[in-house]
Amino acid sequence: MTVPFGPDFRHPKSHTQNGRPRSDDVLQLTPRHADRAAELLTDWKPELFAHVQDLKVASPSYWRELQFFLSNYQLGDIVYSHSSAEFVSGISGGGADRHPILVQAVLSGWIRFEGKSQAFTIKPGWVCIRDTQQPWRFTFGPRTISRVMIAPRSAILANLPNSNVLPHATLRPHSDPRIRFLLSFMEMVHGQDLRNQSPFTLPAVEQTAISLLCAAIASEPSPTPCPFESVTCETAKNYIESHLEEPELSPASIAAAIGISARSLHRCFSETDYSVMQYLRRCRLEAAHSDMRNSSGLATVSGIAEKWHYADSSHFIRQYKNFYGVTPAEYLKSLRQ
Repeated sequence: MTVPFGPDFRHPKSHTQNGRPRSDDVLQLTPRHADRAAELLTDWKPELFAHVQDLKVASPSYWRELQFFLSNYQLGDIVYSHSSAEFVSGISGGGADRHPILVQAVLSGWIRFEGKSQAFTIKPGWVCIRDTQQPWRFTFGPRTISRVMIAPRSAILANLPNSNVLPHATLRPHSDPRIRFLLSFMEMVHGQDLRNQSPFTLPAVEQTAISLLCAAIASEPSPTPCPFESVTCETAKNYIESHLEEPELSPASIAAAIGISARSLHRCFSETDYSVMQYLRRCRLEAAHSDMRNSSGLATVSGIAEKWHYADSSHFIRQYKNFYGVTPAEYLKSLRQ
């Protein structure tokens, strides 16, 4: 499954190396870090927080652990990041020309911005493009997952048709064709190693990204926003697919992970062909089927049922036959022949 504007969104736990979260991409904070949380964040990813002042991480009484995930990709002077953060606030920008242009696309949760003359909250389905020459106070809600693009202000001004009309903030829906094109392009190059390419490749790719961003800034906003339910449902589906091996996966845990209520989660899925649990069961059946196929028929029905958290083998057998038309044992036998 993909989010509406680009390929392969996954929850932080799926960004792994040898099956484990990469240590440079994941920062876990517990209450004992509360006094130093902002310092730890800034030291961890300085390129993302260089424009931020007065950074704070709240420590609500109920928190036991906060997990921050930032997977950065450097494209010349542009930084593109997959981000998961919560309870973070601060001031972005402050008047120096070096302060960049920021693009933030929210997939789940919310981000609140308050400027000198305007304030707004970005929710799933929306993108904010900000000029950080003007200071903005920001606050991340719980379980906020987003995409962040940071571009040098000077490069944007040099490529805008009219550099005198750079807005302080521009809001666009994910469904806006220019936003979809920009973020899909950045997703495509994210993680690509361009160092061994032609010396002309990196500058050309960077210039393309800048041109796409300028087109998004200069264009008229699209009149039709991407529905909240559509973006949230896709985010939930991707979370389910990334966490199938977790035995406690449930509508409540899924909703909490992506920053919405269980009621909102069920409402999103009511517009699709499956309920939340039906989608979860289908994904686990497909994963079980894939495991059996990859085993060349050597897997056991009980072992597969246990791995994918079925109450017992008979429960797995019944669901598998209803979906695939044969029992797991019959399918395994066919693979051995």
